[in-house]
Amino acid sequence: MLSELTEGFEMGSAARETFWRRLELLHRALVVEKSSLWRGACSVVVEMGPQSEDAAKFNRTSALYFPLFGYEVLNSVVLLREGELHVLARAEKSAELSRLLGSTNPNAKDGDPPLCLKVHSWESSASVKPLVA
Repeated sequence: MLSELTEGFEMGSAARETFWRRLELLHRALVVEKSSLWRGACSVVVEMGPQSEDAAKFNRTSALYFPLFGYEVLNSVVLLREGELHVLARAEKSAELSRLLGSTNPNAKDGDPPLCLKVHSWESSASVKPLVA
């Protein structure tokens, strides 16, 4: 699975097709195949804090962010669960991700599990409420 995630990876790119293909692989392993990699989890939450000099150059969090987005989305939280990937980030980054990636998989085929991207802004409490409800 890891080789499929990193295949064709270009640093700094946020290519829509690549993002959705890789997200589909993660989603399928977590939700559909219930891969032992996830140890029975039904959702995954990953937090990326602010940039710091003390932090390692590449950490476990980066291992999710780089293959999906092509870069680290600082000060953000990612939640992957059945049918949805939620990204909670600052307003400007939220707008950029929404614009670049869209909200639905353009490569979806009949029979694929439904999957959508929902981007939320830290600055909007209405945007955050669905995540904590």
